[in-house]
Amino acid sequence: MTSASTQTSRRQDQPIGVLGAAPFVPLNRTHLEKNRIISFDGADERSLHFRVMRNQIVRDMDEESWQVLAVTSPTSECGVTVTAANLALSAAGQSDRNVLLVGLNADDSGPATCLGVHTSASLNDYLEGRACLGDVSVRADIAGRNLVVIPSLIQADGPLDPTKAAQITNLIGLLRLEPGNPLIILDMPPLLSSSDVMSLIPAIDCALLVLAVGRSTASELERCKECLEATNILRIVLNKDREATGSP
Repeated sequence: MTSASTQTSRRQDQPIGVLGAAPFVPLNRTHLEKNRIISFDGADERSLHFRVMRNQIVRDMDEESWQVLAVTSPTSECGVTVTAANLALSAAGQSDRNVLLVGLNADDSGPATCLGVHTSASLNDYLEGRACLGDVSVRADIAGRNLVVIPSLIQADGPLDPTKAAQITNLIGLLRLEPGNPLIILDMPPLLSSSDVMSLIPAIDCALLVLAVGRSTASELERCKECLEATNILRIVLNKDREATGSP
């Protein structure tokens, strides 16, 4: 008889096939627009900004054979999740690419709220062997865009401990093996108020840094650059500019 621990080990070490295992969930257009998720709608002028950003980021990542992009900010309330979700949906519109959006900010509702998707178990359940990836992920669909989302938060009372960080690093490594040369976008906590991003740097290829007009400061930007010296900052996005038509 195979023990439960052996079954868990096999389940997490085998090719995961998230795209095939995750349940299909149609997204609600009204809910998305209410949460400023608009990149799926080519008729919305604001979606152009995300298409341009998507094209630049995908081009740069492909040139370096990178797959994993961390989206983060100096502090909270800079629009990281909105930026990550819009970028992911825009990238999912490219038929030759599988896109995965992973919510890794335990202090924020993340993709679950802004996309309106929920799973039967949390990512924490998967990491602790109580669930498979099909239980913690969904295939979110709208306007012909099929985006794999792992929306559940990592439930933790403090910073990631080394064991949990190693488990997430291993998960990201498994996601890299998904078919279709997947683009993996991580919705991360703020750099300057959490050590979680730094603990996952070995698993990250590059970063997108989101700043907020009237909130983020020049000194915070410099501190973030120092924190991200071990990875590659692809873009710095200035967010929440109310005078800019396409600002999320």
